Amino acid sequence: MALPSDFLASLEYLQPEQIAAFLQIKERPSAWRSECLSITNEIKPVDLYCYLTARFGPPNGIQNWLRQNHSDNLVHWNWSLRYGPVFVDVQGGNYRSDVWLIGPVELEPDDCADFIQRVKADFAAFGAGMAKCRKSLEPWIEFVNPYQRLRRSVMKLADELKARQLDQLSELPNILDQEDRDSAQKQWKDASSKCSRGFGLCFGFVRCCQ
Repeated sequence: MALPSDFLASLEYLQPEQIAAFLQIKERPSAWRSECLSITNEIKPVDLYCYLTARFGPPNGIQNWLRQNHSDNLVHWNWSLRYGPVFVDVQGGNYRSDVWLIGPVELEPDDCADFIQRVKADFAAFGAGMAKCRKSLEPWIEFVNPYQRLRRSVMKLADELKARQLDQLSELPNILDQEDRDSAQKQWKDASSKCSRGFGLCFGFVRCCQ
């Protein structure tokens, strides 16, 4: 079943008691499903945030009650809406926005692109409210800490190198003195593989530090 033509226009803003009532349902009908529309670069998170604010008001989802006033949140903003019997939860994360649909719904492959197109087309109807919301936002500058990224990479390489236990390779048997040469050859083959991987890890250290 594709998204109904009135899906976006008919979304309703839920009050806290309505959200709590839905979350407290103990036995959900077997026909209910959980489906997700994931939006990455198709709509900027700030644009979606401003659109939802202009249309519905402040975020009302439970994740918004749990968030802290800093950038280290799993979900930064959350609206809980409804389309008929379908619970619609819009969550803004670091790298994408997720629209969860819970209820008697089954998405088709083109539904995400269709939803994105409808939202973009609806921007014009709420342009003034979106502009007002955008002006009220606190400006942030986000950057990647290269030193922390380098540290994580080096530590990962070091842990893998330690796990290879290359210091135990001195205990390898002399193939010429072994009756079971096949077993000895296998030990040497395994050791050779470990050494090759260890060399690659050491080379990785050098590349990380360049």
